[in-house]
Amino acid sequence: DVAIPLGVFVVVTGVSGSGKSTLVHDVLYNGLRRLRGDWKAKPGRFRAILGAELVDEVTLVDQSPIGKTPRSNPATYVKAFDGIRQVFAQTRAARVRGLTPGHFSFNVPGGRCETCQGAGVVKLEMQFLADLYLECETCGGKRYKREILEVRFRGASIYDVLQMTVDEAYDLFRDFPAVTQKLQLLRDVGLGYLRLGQPATTLSGGEAQRVKLAAHMGNRPGKHVLYIFDEPTTGLHFDDIRKLLACFDRLIEAGNSVLVIEHNIDVIKNADWVIDLGPEGGDSGGRVVATGPPEAIAANPASHNGSLPETRFEAEGGVKNLLVTGKPGVGKTTAILRALQLTGVRARGFTTAELRGPRGRIGFELRTLDGRTDTLASVDFPGPPRVGKYGVNLSALERLGVPEIEAALAENTLLVVDEIGKMELFSHAFRDAILRALDSPVPVLATITKASHPVAQRIKMRPDVQLVEITPSNRNSVVEDVLVPWIRNVTAG
Repeated sequence: DVAIPLGVFVVVTGVSGSGKSTLVHDVLYNGLRRLRGDWKAKPGRFRAILGAELVDEVTLVDQSPIGKTPRSNPATYVKAFDGIRQVFAQTRAARVRGLTPGHFSFNVPGGRCETCQGAGVVKLEMQFLADLYLECETCGGKRYKREILEVRFRGASIYDVLQMTVDEAYDLFRDFPAVTQKLQLLRDVGLGYLRLGQPATTLSGGEAQRVKLAAHMGNRPGKHVLYIFDEPTTGLHFDDIRKLLACFDRLIEAGNSVLVIEHNIDVIKNADWVIDLGPEGGDSGGRVVATGPPEAIAANPASHNGSLPETRFEAEGGVKNLLVTGKPGVGKTTAILRALQLTGVRARGFTTAELRGPRGRIGFELRTLDGRTDTLASVDFPGPPRVGKYGVNLSALERLGVPEIEAALAENTLLVVDEIGKMELFSHAFRDAILRALDSPVPVLATITKASHPVAQRIKMRPDVQLVEITPSNRNSVVEDVLVPWIRNVTAG
């Protein structure tokens, strides 16, 4: 038997042939679909799937193509092209000609080239060879009639827009949220370089998978969907993996569950729960070796993951800076304050708290570790329009948190920085001060909510920084076995 928690990020690990795909694809995915009556093939063997009623829908986000014809492309798949056609139909040239959004579609009659029916190419069937696709002589491969191409928005025709990358189109339609919100989804999954009109048949498996992920992120919350991914990091750069993890977090925050088959250590370390299968492959596999949070798997001698040095969660004795991660409300700040109390070490720095004021105004309060509030006062922020999450009044925030950092540097004292990711949103002065602290002999103990946060990803690349994750199940052990020894070591002498 195996328990799969819902509402969190679950990773299934194990050596090749250990039964990961059998469990996730054959048993869970096919079994859930069979219980709903939309899967006729026989699923893998199982006695029962308990709790199936807690999931409204199960979706496999695989690397299969998003379309079988060149007509499908990233813009149409995420519904960004609908908004783009609306924008063109609202131009003065389009209104004079009586054109509607439908005229700017290459999939229906009206504005498309009827010779190629909007494909831009003409298929030449070969009797014994693969079919050939030749550029349409009527439209020159531009898909539309001449009068449609004469309509321009900010100097670009509808064909020009389809030739743009996602990033270029985002800048062109920056004043139209109906378009930019859809394009931002593609940017969030690291596909800002794709052309909007790039045929689906030319996308790699990984690109197709991330286009699907972007489309799912655009769904309105309401249903509890179980999303299943099979090795989504294949072929991805480290920065793309960071973006992928951030997308998983968004799916979970929308009330869904994410289940991933993966070997990548960075993904495993960021999971909320790990199911390790094995112990070996083939006849020696198919058994549950260990389950639990990543640090529990790393400590289990029966798990192959635990033998990898990258999965060790204890702080190394010589590391100068420590970055504590964990979900909101898990007790990161409480753990640090408790460790400081146990060691009796005096430190500089501050804790943070979000405050809500009248009319939904948001405040961000900083309190120094010695209880002073006069040097770092609370700051309230106006409502929309906003820059980032907290507002547009950035001038009042330029020195927020900087005095405590400068005091720690002057006194050569342990520096504690709460929510370093949010603080960097406020000012360049704060970011510069943090970089000076990281480069100095002063040890830095910081917290951040997500290990996939861009700030965390940037900082953890430094050889003098180590990440430690806090969960409800390991908070006490992190305080006693990691934070207290580390504080005593970096402040000794």
